[in-house]
Amino acid sequence: MTEIINQKKQKITNVGGNILAIDVSTRDYHVAVCPNNSSIIYEISDRECELEDFFTLTEKILNKTGIKLENIKNIICSRGPSSFTGVRKNLTVLNALNFDGSFNLFTISHLAAQSYEVSVKSKAEIVLLANDAKREQIFFAIYQFKKNNDVCCLVKDSIMSPEDVIKPTVPNDQSLCFAGDAWNKYQQRFPESLRNISSVAVEPVLASTLISLSQSYSSLMEPATKNTQPNYLRHPVN
Repeated sequence: MTEIINQKKQKITNVGGNILAIDVSTRDYHVAVCPNNSSIIYEISDRECELEDFFTLTEKILNKTGIKLENIKNIICSRGPSSFTGVRKNLTVLNALNFDGSFNLFTISHLAAQSYEVSVKSKAEIVLLANDAKREQIFFAIYQFKKNNDVCCLVKDSIMSPEDVIKPTVPNDQSLCFAGDAWNKYQQRFPESLRNISSVAVEPVLASTLISLSQSYSSLMEPATKNTQPNYLRHPVN
């Protein structure tokens, strides 16, 4: 394994206990830790992983931070909407870590996490995110990130046809950013006012992004239990 532990400094100091965030939804695994009373996020990543590699990565980053697993207070992962299999892996590992029920478990919308990352990089207040959901459909959401650490979901996470997207009416002083791979793939199927627009690519959600988002916009976190299901949107999970 060729993993490297990176350090990222955030503006907010974590005062809510040691945080562990994970993403194993693809073959590239990411594990991040933010110690209590620290503004530093430690992250370890590796490519083309198998599930057993997750525990090796977790052990390495906990050793780096000097934190024992039993001293973690909150564990976070993405709940989708995205790949059903990938999100199910996230939730399976989340509950495996919490087999004795000693941690607080939280999930964050995959679209919210991607929108947050786009907002940070582009400085845009409102992000219109459209990802290809296959089968001629898109995962769509609109999030507004305000300067006072408030967030508003203008259009909740949805699966729809590109033709059904409606551009919100926003004040002229609020900047918009279009993000996701669906804007180009389905360009001619969007309403005419939304065609030929410039969009930015979105990156896979990193575990460090989940921690940063949880600190900046805690209202986006949802408590998770062993019965929490992947948010795939296309079909209900029984």
